[in-house]
Amino acid sequence: MWTRRRVRRLIGLAAALLFAGGGVAAAGSPAFAHASLVATSPAHGAELDEAPAEIRLRFDEQVTIAPDGVSLRDSGGAVVSTDPARHAADDQTTVVLPVPDELADGRYVVVYRVISADSHPVSGALAFGVGMAAGSLDEVDLAGEDPAVAAVFAGARWVSYAGLALLAGGLAVFVLCWPGGWVNRRARRLVTIGWAASLAGGVAVLLLQGPYGAGRSLPSVADPGLLSATIDTDYGSYVLARLALVVAAAALVFRPLRPATAAPAAGALAIGLVMPATWIGTGHAATSDRWLDPVAEVAHLVAMSTWFGGLAIVLTCILPRSVVLPTDEVATMLRRFSLLATTAVATLVVTGTYVAWRRVGTFEALLGTPYGRLLAFKLAAMGLLLWLGAMSRSVVQRRYAQMVAPDLTEQASRSRRRAARHAQAGEESARTQLRHTVRLEAGAAVAVLAVASVLVATPPGTVVTAAEALETSRDGPVLDEVTVGLEGTVQVLVDPAWVGENRVVVELVDPQDSPWDAPEVWGTFHPPDGGEDGPGSLPVEMARSGPGLFETVDATLPVPGDWVLTVVVRTTEIDTVTVQVDVPVS
Repeated sequence: MWTRRRVRRLIGLAAALLFAGGGVAAAGSPAFAHASLVATSPAHGAELDEAPAEIRLRFDEQVTIAPDGVSLRDSGGAVVSTDPARHAADDQTTVVLPVPDELADGRYVVVYRVISADSHPVSGALAFGVGMAAGSLDEVDLAGEDPAVAAVFAGARWVSYAGLALLAGGLAVFVLCWPGGWVNRRARRLVTIGWAASLAGGVAVLLLQGPYGAGRSLPSVADPGLLSATIDTDYGSYVLARLALVVAAAALVFRPLRPATAAPAAGALAIGLVMPATWIGTGHAATSDRWLDPVAEVAHLVAMSTWFGGLAIVLTCILPRSVVLPTDEVATMLRRFSLLATTAVATLVVTGTYVAWRRVGTFEALLGTPYGRLLAFKLAAMGLLLWLGAMSRSVVQRRYAQMVAPDLTEQASRSRRRAARHAQAGEESARTQLRHTVRLEAGAAVAVLAVASVLVATPPGTVVTAAEALETSRDGPVLDEVTVGLEGTVQVLVDPAWVGENRVVVELVDPQDSPWDAPEVWGTFHPPDGGEDGPGSLPVEMARSGPGLFETVDATLPVPGDWVLTVVVRTTEIDTVTVQVDVPVS
């Protein structure tokens, strides 16, 4: 028997788990960026003899340039007029800012704000000097995140998730579990609320993405330029597709109260399956190059919306004391939903485990990163949800597995009437137990949706740990000098020593510090652990650009690691000199 004390203990346990998980999620390290800046040209802190023709920023994933997102500033903080920043040719990971031809000597700062592939902003700065040492970044004012925009955006994402559960999940439950829901006013009202929440949430996230990405304030949601920039991105395309599906769903939501035929049922299932797919391009799955990742994301969202939408319908349309429905209709609906919920739970466990493994990467990242701690909190809430769901399914299986409607007519015998009254009392007891557990399930589901709306704005543990690794291993351009007997020295520059295209310069100097004009120079990059002339070795063809000076600008290195560059200098028709330089590539 369920007593009030037992119910209070369950509520206390749920609150303790949620608050404990929230404490873990709130503690610890600050947030990290989603895309990571892996290399720049010029390097941060560089002292240049002359102004560069352009500034390059290379990230570890493709980025979108925020409106007015990259600027060049002088030592006084004034913005230097430049052409707009653009992407490098055929490379969405590299941002190029042209530099004016007559840039005077001085200290300069490049301030950038870009949007990573998962739709979240990344900002930072680098300093360099022309004709003098670079300045400090201590006084640089970066375009930060407006707290009001971030808070409203998180709320809009939660509304979108709730709308998905009530609309897509509710329609799916009508088709799969409860055909009577099509003619039930309370159930149709719940689905209508989901439709309105989906519409409002979709419009809100579309309008807020521009100010969120550009670091603007809430009033800038009315800026048509920001909205236009958002619509031109993959994020905008996916949200517009979501809104189109919501508009199409109006034909199902506002249809007359009558049983559904085959066409509305097929349309409802299509909404339940296709609408969750529009989340692929607005979160972490957009950065993945594995086909299984978006498939797992969509399956996870379909299972979530079906389960949570069904919970909402059971809680508000089936179990309340004020609801009067035939016992056999209730029994059929609960049996079918119990089976559907079990399938959804199995899908959530499998897909959730896979997504967690892909996003967190290591056990250390589970509790050592903001994403990991939020995920741990979500797992705790999901564990509570599974436990409560198991209790509800147990009640359904015991009570409704093989149920016959009670016979309370005057024609029934006394013993049958007594058995019927006993069955009716059992029915009330079962509904009371289900009301308690389903209410707690719904509360835990609200918490899970809230955490999910924050998780999509938090960098995964794998991104954070990769950024930290790049931060510690980024060595910048490699400059080395090797003396070769009496001939002189070979000076080698590899800039910026990153994955991708690099500039390689070989300068030959004789013992009198004059150019040593050898007839030919060539080189070979040997990969990490590849061995000399082993598989993966990359030839480097260098052209003579001046006396004793040989270079190339397109030496492409495919992977990071400790490469070795072998440089061969031909001194005569038959003689050569060979030197080797270690090149750590990030």
